[in-house]
Amino acid sequence: MSEGLSPEEGQKILNYFMNKKLTIKICDGRRITGFLYCTDNYPNILISQAVESWEGVNNTERRIGLVMIKRDIIKNIFIAKDDM
Repeated sequence: MSEGLSPEEGQKILNYFMNKKLTIKICDGRRITGFLYCTDNYPNILISQAVESWEGVNNTERRIGLVMIKRDIIKNIFIAKDDM
């Protein structure tokens, strides 16, 4: 059984992905695209320069700026290939 990451390993990974462009799919069908800004202790995710859109629906983009996404509604997280 896996023990998971140590706090130090988790911090290294989190620091690597800071300010990288990502897309988060959430449970209600929305996608939030923006840049990883920070996390809190829960760990909710804050995204800067965020753009919201609905999966499968054209012309639904809406700029929402800085947004916090609760961890329990996150379905998937994708990192932009150019930022890897």
